[in-house]
Parts: sequence; C-alpha cells; structure tokens
Amino acid sequence: MTDETTTREENVQQVRAAFEYLKTVADLIRHIDERSNGMGVPNGELYATLMSHMSYQTYTQLISKFQELKLISLSNNLIRWTGPKDFKGGVGR
Repeated sequence: MTDETTTREENVQQVRAAFEYLKTVADLIRHIDERSNGMGVPNGELYATLMSHMSYQTYTQLISKFQELKLISLSNNLIRWTGPKDFKGGVGR
C-alpha cells in the first residue's frame, strides 16, 4: 500500500467515525426528548453531558446544524427532537 492510499483510508475512517458520532449525539437528543415525553432537554445540561467530548464552539455549531436540518428545535433553552421518529443513531436501539 502506498502512503497516499493509507492516508486516504485513514481520512475515510475519520469521516465515518465523525458521522457515527454525529448520529449518536442526534440519537441522544431524540432519546432524552422521548423519555421526557416531549418536554425536551435543557441546552446547558446537554452541553454539560458532552463537554468532555467537544468544545463549546463545536457544540454550538452542531446544534445549529441540527436545527438547520430540522432535526431539533431550540426554544426557551429547551432542545426538542423534531426529526424522524424512527431515527437510528447510537443510543437506545
């Protein structure tokens, strides 16, 4: 295997790992929202749960992207799942 092939395969693995992580975070939000009977999860509590895994800047970008994709809504500091009910991420499968 050449260095170029190895680097490409490593990049593909990194992208796959990042995508799986995003799916897991999205599913965590969905799972918590379901357990709260649609009451949502407080934005600060979710960040506190994830802060050892990402910076605040990354977290806010992620939340913004999820809103843009219509997977969540953020109102009165509560995050609610608005994506598909049958979403299959990484939590509570």
